[in-house]
Amino acid sequence: MLSNKSKVDTGETDDLQSLIIHFSRTIKSSLWPAVIDRSGVSIDLPSAGILHLLTKCPKSISYLHLLANQLGVEAPFVSRKLQELERAGLVERQTDKADRRAFIVRPTKLGVEAAERLTKTKQTIMTEILGNWQPTDKQELQRLLAQLVKDTEAFEQRTKQMVIQTKE
Repeated sequence: MLSNKSKVDTGETDDLQSLIIHFSRTIKSSLWPAVIDRSGVSIDLPSAGILHLLTKCPKSISYLHLLANQLGVEAPFVSRKLQELERAGLVERQTDKADRRAFIVRPTKLGVEAAERLTKTKQTIMTEILGNWQPTDKQELQRLLAQLVKDTEAFEQRTKQMVIQTKE
C-alpha cells in the first residue's frame, strides 16, 4: 500500500510512473488487440473511446468540439476518427437545424451494438485478468485508481486555471 508521505521518494515516484506507463502500453499492445479479436469489432482504441462516449451520453456531447474537449484532444483528430467511424457505418452526422454549420454526431444501431460488444468483451477480459485476485485487493485497486483519477483531474484544473491567470 502506498503511504501518504508529504515528501515522496523520487525512486518510488519513478517506479510508479514507470508502472503506469508500462500498464498503458500493455493495454494498447496486448489487451486492446484481444478485445478486438474476441469482440469482432475492428476499430482502433481512440475510435472506440469516441464511440463509447457517443453511446453513453449522446445528447450532451454530440458536437465535434464537445467530443474533442471531453477526450482532451484536438478537434481535427476527432474529425478524422469520426470520418473512419462513419465509413464503417458506426456513426452518422446530421446537420444541426439550429446552426447549419455544425453537425450532430450520433451512433448508428450498428455503432451501439459494436460499443456494447466492446464493453462486454473488456469486462470479460478484466474478469479473467483479475480472476485470482482477492476481493479486497480488487477493491483497493479500484479505490487507488479512483483517487489517482481524481487527483489527476484536480491537477488538470489547477493547470488550466494557472494558464488562464497568466493570460490575464
